[in-house]
Amino acid sequence: MNRHKSELSEIQAVFVLDMVGGDPARTGGLFRVEKMPDPAVLWVRPPDLHSGWGVGHWQEEKLFGSFLNDFMLSVVRGRSSRTGWKTTSNVWEGGSDHDPFLRAGIPAILSWHFPDPFYHSSLDRIENISPAEMKHAGVSTATAGLVLASGTHSTAEQVLNIVVKAATERMDQMQASTVVELADAQHESPEILTATRRQERKILEAWTRWYREACESVLRIPVEGASARLRERVAKESEQLQDRMEMMLLALDLE
Repeated sequence: MNRHKSELSEIQAVFVLDMVGGDPARTGGLFRVEKMPDPAVLWVRPPDLHSGWGVGHWQEEKLFGSFLNDFMLSVVRGRSSRTGWKTTSNVWEGGSDHDPFLRAGIPAILSWHFPDPFYHSSLDRIENISPAEMKHAGVSTATAGLVLASGTHSTAEQVLNIVVKAATERMDQMQASTVVELADAQHESPEILTATRRQERKILEAWTRWYREACESVLRIPVEGASARLRERVAKESEQLQDRMEMMLLALDLE
């Protein structure tokens, strides 16, 4: 990164593979995608989970939305559905080679296997590796990279579809969890209820902002520059996300 500072702004996405290929039958660990930081780093709620490795710390003001999380997950899940490959994902925890890129504001995700009792030990040997897992990991990452490298407007449209679908699902999940949190807080003191309402609004705003930025990040995919049509659609989807949030705030009496 230090040697190529002038080129960093051209990087669309970073794919880090660290300890992929472990045989689940021998190690007990699944292939997993560690997402780049999103609001779940600050507020972990279902369906988001930690891996058990640890908990990373990321500042709210340094969050930035990107298509990368949902795009990579769609590629992995697509292969899983076709082959029976078992996979999972976790919120960002840090501690690997994707972190320097993230700190520089470059979208980056980690692919790895965990848990693995042989990790970083003298027992981390070739007999614990699965050729099938290696193939799944390699094909998925290569597919994601090749699709993005095509740099077409068609690719951008497809990625935007993935992001919009994921954003809709996320907002549905957040609305449901907010209803539960507010219901629980009704039995607490007025101070706790007020604090809960404030936090729930903050979470909804954070996810809306993150996904609006994720939609806008799609504009960087076409190598010839985003067309007027793509810009119009991104603006429309971003506006609809904002409208959805405002309707949720009103319905949940969080105005």
